[in-house]
Amino acid sequence: MKKLQSEQKNLSIEQIEDLKLAAAKMSGAKRREFAVEMTNKYCQGSARKAERVFGWKRTIRSTMAVILNRMGYRLRPVVKAKPQKKLRLQMPFSLTSNTKVVLEHLESKDSA
Repeated sequence: MKKLQSEQKNLSIEQIEDLKLAAAKMSGAKRREFAVEMTNKYCQGSARKAERVFGWKRTIRSTMAVILNRMGYRLRPVVKAKPQKKLRLQMPFSLTSNTKVVLEHLESKDSA
């Protein structure tokens, strides 16, 4: 309590409670703007002092990755799969004589 009183030289406990109540009645941008003004006015712009004096927390936006890392999960970066090259099977328009012989041989086996 001594440390709290030494930091806020020009505010009484009742005034601090009134400022907390006023901030609690606000929401969104108005509340943040009010907190910034009071922090600049009474805490020399120090967010840490405002935490100690008024009990206002500094908000940190957390992504899902940060939250999961805090919980102990280790996320690995996603490695995108490379698209496979399309294979073109090029058939010649005219069959060579060797190919004709092989196909005829296969047809004769199938019919027999």
